[in-house]
Amino acid sequence: MTDEYGNLELHKVLLAAMKDIDKICRENGLRYYLYAGTLLGAVNFKGFIPWDDDVDIVMLSNDYNKFKSIIERDYGERYKMMTFDNTANWYSKMSKLQVLGTEIITNNGEAAPIFVDISTLHNMPDNKLSMLIQRKKIEFYNLSLAVLSGAVIPTSLKSKLTIGQMAKQGKDKLGKKLDTALCRYDRKRTKYVGIMCNTICPNPYTGKCGYITDRTEINWHDNPRYVEFEDTKLMTISNIEDYLDWQYGTKWREPYPKEKRITKHNVREYQIDSKVREWIGK
Repeated sequence: MTDEYGNLELHKVLLAAMKDIDKICRENGLRYYLYAGTLLGAVNFKGFIPWDDDVDIVMLSNDYNKFKSIIERDYGERYKMMTFDNTANWYSKMSKLQVLGTEIITNNGEAAPIFVDISTLHNMPDNKLSMLIQRKKIEFYNLSLAVLSGAVIPTSLKSKLTIGQMAKQGKDKLGKKLDTALCRYDRKRTKYVGIMCNTICPNPYTGKCGYITDRTEINWHDNPRYVEFEDTKLMTISNIEDYLDWQYGTKWREPYPKEKRITKHNVREYQIDSKVREWIGK
């Protein structure tokens, strides 16, 4: 690890959390997969991307549900699972494993604990028309939730009559509708699985929407492999290069432009209390 970008202590906390995730999953026969920039860092840097400020992992739904229960039952003094269902002002189906006793403060003054992003994988239909229908439903409910949260303001008459009206149903009803769309094919073994909760904005590397970009072949998850990550090894999918080509395009091995080597979450500073410092060996 390096402190070139002021992230050394942050990365120490995240690495300790990742080791706990790995320990829990090993002991309980669960699978998790390094994903997105975290997997890219594992391949290109043998650990964290030096300027990155979070961790991305994905889990199959059954493994995620068991993992969440273990965290809530046995690790409540160290972590909190922030989810759509237990957090009033959180409108995403992506969960966050928050490290208690820590705080990230952004340049606009917002504060939240250091976290690991944990996304649940859902099955995508094999039929292209069914895939399009699922994608459109997920996008519609996500946009409605964005309107409800205030992140999106409908301006046209059409948007006011569609997503504006849907948003009035409230978070709980919208969450159930979104779950129905996300889980529609989970009882089948289909070719692809995806996190499907990042559907609105296109991937900056490929220009593709999240529904398309954030997917992997299910057989890549059948036989997980371990990759070097800092001073340990962590679990991920079998077809790493195929996934990175799909997610980032074929130039992911090339050095990232210096002007873009910045944190994703606009971090101004972070705070770590004494108990956490003792835990991470500071």
